[in-house]
Amino acid sequence: MKEVKQERETYIDIAKGLGILLVLLGHIEYMALWKVKFIYSFHMPFFFFVSGLLWHAGGKKTPGTIIKTRLKSIMLPYAIWSVVLILFHLLIYYVTGRWNFPGTLKEAVTDTLCLYGYSVLWFLPALFLAETVYLLCSLLSGRICKKSEAGKNGLALFFSAAVALTFYHATSAEACHFVIMLSRMLLCSVFIGAGVLLKDAVAFFKEKAVPAFLLGIASFVLLFFTSQLNAHIDMHTGGYGNLILFYLNALLGSLGLLLVSAGLSVLSKWETAPFVFFGRNSLIYMIAHLDLQVVYVTEWLIIRFTHYEELTLAPWYFVGAIFLGTVFGTTVLAVIWLWLKKKWKCISGKAEG
Repeated sequence: MKEVKQERETYIDIAKGLGILLVLLGHIEYMALWKVKFIYSFHMPFFFFVSGLLWHAGGKKTPGTIIKTRLKSIMLPYAIWSVVLILFHLLIYYVTGRWNFPGTLKEAVTDTLCLYGYSVLWFLPALFLAETVYLLCSLLSGRICKKSEAGKNGLALFFSAAVALTFYHATSAEACHFVIMLSRMLLCSVFIGAGVLLKDAVAFFKEKAVPAFLLGIASFVLLFFTSQLNAHIDMHTGGYGNLILFYLNALLGSLGLLLVSAGLSVLSKWETAPFVFFGRNSLIYMIAHLDLQVVYVTEWLIIRFTHYEELTLAPWYFVGAIFLGTVFGTTVLAVIWLWLKKKWKCISGKAEG
């Protein structure tokens, strides 16, 4: 069966670009707790929600085709980058005598193999496994509800939520990384199901720039208050706080980001180009900014340049300077990576004609 090529939606690329910028901002120290809680309440769930919006993009696919495609596009990069980053951090350790990330080398390898994930790479196996769980729930719901697509999607979301909540509450006291990975996988499958179910509702606003933008801002205003009611979210380590607030805030932020981006999509291509670039290369930004030390090098340079000492009282422009430096440094690495990738395709004969 020939696969239909899906045209990219500009507003989704813009939203992913804004989302990855929030990821970069969230990894910068010295911010007030309320800002951190606001960003972390939705910045990672958003990417799972987008996966649901793009579910079956390009036409219907068989379960085997979906899994095979995602193994190649998600798990292969996970395996390659895990090896690269562990070797990179070994090199840093050899040069500086310091292992700069939590845990030991043994724990890094173990976490990689059990799919808990090393550092920011946790996102990749979580996405693959969450999609696989939702796929199974979708197949089951399709056997029960054969006539209504909305009914099938709603039932699939119910199945994924029921399994996720049951497992989470049964294992919430367990600190084992493997159990945390399973819980994360199930909880994230709910976001994929929500994205599938709300796909048409989100698409409705993509041609209504002003209402979409205003509604998106309203969602963020509400999130500003509701995000402070929950604990600081950390999906890598399994910190979700109150699950009702976790899902409410994550959906508010995800929808807000998409709606604001739908409003921004009416700007010229030149004006939206940076965000589109960030969005289309979000995985590069996610990996490079933290695990290739860009944010830490930038922090060190800014501190040296400003001679700032009392970091706990850092002014807003201090964080802003680190953020801009991190974006710039990561963009340089992204451009180099894309250039090398293009050259490799030319050398290997895989370049498009």
